[in-house]
Amino acid sequence: MLNHARSLLANLEPLNSDDGAYLAEEIIDPTFVPLTALPSSIAAVRQALYGSSPDREMINYRVRQIMTVLHAGPLVYWALALDPRVTYDTGEDPSLLDDSAFGAVVHQLSGSAAEPMIYGELFSPDSSGRVKREYLVDVVSSDLATVSDGVRNPGFTLSFDGDLTAPLPLAGSGLFVRLRSNQPGASWLITVKSRPTWQLGDIVEELALLGEPLLIDLCTLKQEEPWVTLRNIWRDCKESPRTLSAIGIATFYRMRLEMEARRG
Repeated sequence: MLNHARSLLANLEPLNSDDGAYLAEEIIDPTFVPLTALPSSIAAVRQALYGSSPDREMINYRVRQIMTVLHAGPLVYWALALDPRVTYDTGEDPSLLDDSAFGAVVHQLSGSAAEPMIYGELFSPDSSGRVKREYLVDVVSSDLATVSDGVRNPGFTLSFDGDLTAPLPLAGSGLFVRLRSNQPGASWLITVKSRPTWQLGDIVEELALLGEPLLIDLCTLKQEEPWVTLRNIWRDCKESPRTLSAIGIATFYRMRLEMEARRG
């Protein structure tokens, strides 16, 4: 299967042509079917890697980090052993380095009011796994606006401080919006993308919190390769790139075993 190791590590649905663009998206074989109801060890490792409730953007970003470091070392042999056909980026992807890929973008949906001001400091999405958030800001009346994130739809009394309203929070992002007008019927869609901030060492530290028994369970007790090498690396290696590579390999090989078991 094309990009076999990456597809198993990401465990994402293949995209249709009309699904839109995602950060760090790569080709997924159209026959690939993601696994659900994962075993506890795999689920725990995925949460440590991607966050508690990861979106597609977060999974893509973190998988890019893992596959890049994996391809820079000798353990890549075990990734290519599944299928040597690789189309994904294994180097410095400009879309991940350019600050323009992150931040807030405002689209006016209705009304003629001037574009609002966005300010604040973006929260790190690593723990939550939410890189992308969207907010619908709607001026209901001259003294009331709502800010919906798709789950919550709180209302805020509008009061002005000079030419701008008091700050309205974009919940979960660390950002605030200040309107330049209280024109009823004006509305905006604000899309926020937060850059993950964890480096390799941070990810390995998060994995270490799971405890050695769980990570050993991930690597199975089989006395064959690559499992023996992966267990030894986790127990003895102090190098973050090699340790993270080993966990990546263990994860997609366990996913492969699980997939084969379910097929019978």
